[in-house]
Amino acid sequence: YGYDELGSDATLSGAAPEGPTPRQRLRENLRDALVRLGLYEVMTNSLVAQDASHPFLPDAHPVALANPRSEEQSELRRDLLPGILTVVKHNMHRQMEDVRIFEIGMVHRVESGRAMEEEWVVGALTGARYAEVWSEPEARVDWFDLLGILSALAKALGIDALRTLPYDGPALETAAGCRLVVGEEDELGYAGRLAPELQQELNLEEPIWVFAMRLGDLQHHQKVVGRYRGLPRHPASDRDISIVIPEEVPVGQLLELLRSQKRVERVRLKGEYKGEQITAGKQGILLGIRCRGTDNTLSDNEIEELYNKIVELLKDEFGAQLRS
Repeated sequence: YGYDELGSDATLSGAAPEGPTPRQRLRENLRDALVRLGLYEVMTNSLVAQDASHPFLPDAHPVALANPRSEEQSELRRDLLPGILTVVKHNMHRQMEDVRIFEIGMVHRVESGRAMEEEWVVGALTGARYAEVWSEPEARVDWFDLLGILSALAKALGIDALRTLPYDGPALETAAGCRLVVGEEDELGYAGRLAPELQQELNLEEPIWVFAMRLGDLQHHQKVVGRYRGLPRHPASDRDISIVIPEEVPVGQLLELLRSQKRVERVRLKGEYKGEQITAGKQGILLGIRCRGTDNTLSDNEIEELYNKIVELLKDEFGAQLRS
């Protein structure tokens, strides 16, 4: 068309905001936190082949280039995961078997006839948990490593504790994948073990654990200014509760319910068990519960009453029974 046809306007005026924008600060804090947690940043091509896979966003419609350089670079990417997996495969085929990487970048799609873009962070972990430690030679990266990284990341960004809900999609294994949410149902992204179909496409046997989160949602839930909480003034009461619940009960929902109760400070899953002593269709779990009064030291009677209420709550909500 020609730059000379665009014209000019000398009436534009105003002052640009000083310093980085909130999104720029989030991006830098996110990058710093992940690097401190042991991940390396990668950058992959934003141009992909026609009909390239996009497992985290299976319903996204492509943004096609009007004049592509080649068939391998004819569309804008709709998902960062395929690029991340290509990097993992490239490293592992060259004996770099312990991989921890992430990428922050834009993905594109067509929605209601318009080209849209959205910024995501996607990462992958695989290989050994430690670098050749003689005492734990077989320790491999697993779900707890992934969840630990995501929990530490949320804390570093000033985001409330992440919750997990069931995931149903093509990117992750159904039994080892989840949606990451905060609050009631505000979804931030996904995390879990790569789906078997994608694992087979890579021709790799080592499990790959991945996560993906939208930067827009991270920014929305980020607390820029933290809230001070003083040290406890009164002693706590710790008690273990052994219960039996139906197998289909999600333990995560049980823990979240208990953590929302007044005077309950901490709830941990300390153990789970099945066997001859447990009825078929049931599972036994051991919970470690810490209770504390905010304005007074709990008496023995108050502690006993509180734990009895917890047992009744578990019975009413989940059909739990105390294990004798």
